[in-house]
Amino acid sequence: MFPGLLLAGLGAGLAFPAASITALSSVREGAEGLASGLLTTGHEVGAALGAAVFPVLAVGAGVTAGYSRAFAVAALAAVAVAAGAAAALPAVRPASGTRVGFH
Repeated sequence: MFPGLLLAGLGAGLAFPAASITALSSVREGAEGLASGLLTTGHEVGAALGAAVFPVLAVGAGVTAGYSRAFAVAALAAVAVAAGAAAALPAVRPASGTRVGFH
């Protein structure tokens, strides 16, 4: 099995809960379900695009080289998204006792 695939799964498992909490922490009361649905839809669309785009990158260069290229592009995309998310994080934490919406 490809070690990169294992690391990608581990990284995604660590990133998704933090991304969900960050995205839903500023949602107004009563809109948590809508926000959670939009977040899940975005996740599913991203997964579908990844499943469609990365195999195309792997075609034509042989199995090892093609998958190496596809995982490199996926890693660069993940770094770009992480940088954007880090830039969008709120500068302050909610005050103690503040209600934070979770899904």
